[in-house]
Amino acid sequence: MRKRVSRFEVFIDGLIPYSIALIILVTIAEIFFYKQVRPYYWIIDVIDLAIIWVFLMDLGFKFRHAKNIP
Repeated sequence: MRKRVSRFEVFIDGLIPYSIALIILVTIAEIFFYKQVRPYYWIIDVIDLAIIWVFLMDLGFKFRHAKNIP
């Protein structure tokens, strides 16, 4: 049985390492450079939301392909 993997699923799977790196950078900026990034909090919130959606979509794809779930 051949598994069909959509291009979108491969794209989302490829975004995971970049999302992790971006969330680390955003967290470092929020902790150590609080005053400098304060005017850009709305941008940081949008980035955080986008990263959460990427993680949720990837988790959904992984759940769909899982054979056994305890």
